[in-house]
Amino acid sequence: MSAPRLGAAVLVLGILLSACGGRSAARVPDVLPPNAVGPGRVTAQEVIDGFTAAGLDTTGARDTTAADCPGSGCSQAISTDDVVVRVFPTSGRAEIYSNSVGIFHIVATSLTFSEGVSVDLQRRYETATKNVAG
Repeated sequence: MSAPRLGAAVLVLGILLSACGGRSAARVPDVLPPNAVGPGRVTAQEVIDGFTAAGLDTTGARDTTAADCPGSGCSQAISTDDVVVRVFPTSGRAEIYSNSVGIFHIVATSLTFSEGVSVDLQRRYETATKNVAG
């Protein structure tokens, strides 16, 4: 399957999965403005702040939304020397992307670790993310 068709298939699947909730709560629009996150979602900066509060390194933190989000479908991205935090407009979109590349996610937030980050340190970042986003 070609890359454009695969992307379209992932988008359609994400929309279908996000519609499966059956609740009458307000829906997140299918297209959000740049840097927007859905209702009840944390921002990438809030996750980074949670890392800092947990005593984790955030050296080199920079907004990488323009570089990371067109390919992943995220709404926001911040990269540090150790980890990339991506926040998606829906938890379904986060799950689809995270499962496709085999990375940690919780609700609408995913983490991608740099090479050399130990499993123990990865777990500490994941715990800090759960404390903020979960």
